[in-house]
Amino acid sequence: MRMGGPRRARAKGVALVFIVGASSTLAGCGSRSIDLAGACPKLDTSTKVPTCTALFDGQSGLKLTAGSRDAPIGAVSRGGRFFIAADGTKFRMQAPKQFPTSTNTGYATTVYQATVDKGVAKSLKPLLRLSEGAILTHTFGARVLTGVISAHAADDAYDMRHNLPLVIQLASRARGNVLPGTIMNAHRGARLPSGRCIQRLPSGTRNPLVAGYTSRVSLERVPSMHVPHDDELILAWNDSSSGMGNSFYPSVATVLGHDPLGTTWDVVQHGTPDSGPALTLRLADGPTEPC
Repeated sequence: MRMGGPRRARAKGVALVFIVGASSTLAGCGSRSIDLAGACPKLDTSTKVPTCTALFDGQSGLKLTAGSRDAPIGAVSRGGRFFIAADGTKFRMQAPKQFPTSTNTGYATTVYQATVDKGVAKSLKPLLRLSEGAILTHTFGARVLTGVISAHAADDAYDMRHNLPLVIQLASRARGNVLPGTIMNAHRGARLPSGRCIQRLPSGTRNPLVAGYTSRVSLERVPSMHVPHDDELILAWNDSSSGMGNSFYPSVATVLGHDPLGTTWDVVQHGTPDSGPALTLRLADGPTEPC
């Protein structure tokens, strides 16, 4: 289907219809049409597959039809075991020749229409993409991460047996593919929305913010980090040192409201775990303020 010359438009009022079965779109799924107008607040139609650059507020950031039982519309779950339709119906993913490898991570940003046979998703055709910034902003924008961070010990190592309280305020929107954040109790106490005041990190040798570990951090999604569907959310510091953990990794199915984040996010450093701080974090609404 030819879309005309490059153009960028808000989804509202955009007559964006895919004829399912056309050779350049979703061949093999029949002859139904799919109207993507209104799927998201901002839609970039200059890309080969239209891209949502902003999402709706609320549990579901997209407004999509679920499709049919044999041709559902949805996304791949975190970890790649399931295809989850827009209405929450879950289909097992066929073990995969045609599915992504660790160097093919398009699944991490794509809404698909699946071909389902006997409850198994056997092939996927791309329908819509989401920008990394849109996914991060929808999931984490202006929210708070609170929990603990391991204390610093001698010789550039961290003591995993002793933890200190931590509060991170996340930015309201992503910058490109990352969402910035600030450790709010780095230098003074931070009050949570619940009213609780979290003490500042101690000065001296126990303070975990030394060398490249500063109060400035960021979140970034890295799908298939080591092997296919090893989907990790990264907590990075300014010197490129980073920790990782997968329980807070938001998939496209998360954005649809059907692949919930874990209760806590355990973050450990790449390489030698005690070479940098480890964290255990929970997600809460913001904002914070000094106390």
